[in-house]
Amino acid sequence: MRPALLLAQEEYKLPDEVVGNEFLNLENQKISTSRNYAVWVHDLVEILEPDQIRKGLERFRIIS
Repeated sequence: MRPALLLAQEEYKLPDEVVGNEFLNLENQKISTSRNYAVWVHDLVEILEPDQIRKGLERFRIIS
C-alpha cells in the first residue's frame, strides 16, 4: 500500500526507522559473483520445482 493510504488509517503507524543494506547476504557473507559466492540458477533448478521458484519470486515481488 502507499504510505498516504496507510496514514489515512489511524490505527496504522508507519515505521520510524528502516534498516537498509546495499548488499545481499548469504550465510553472513556478501553475495559476489566475481568471488563465485552466489545462488546459481542451475543449482536452484536442480533442487526446487519450477512452481516453487515462481512462488518464491512472486513473494519477493521479483515477478508478478
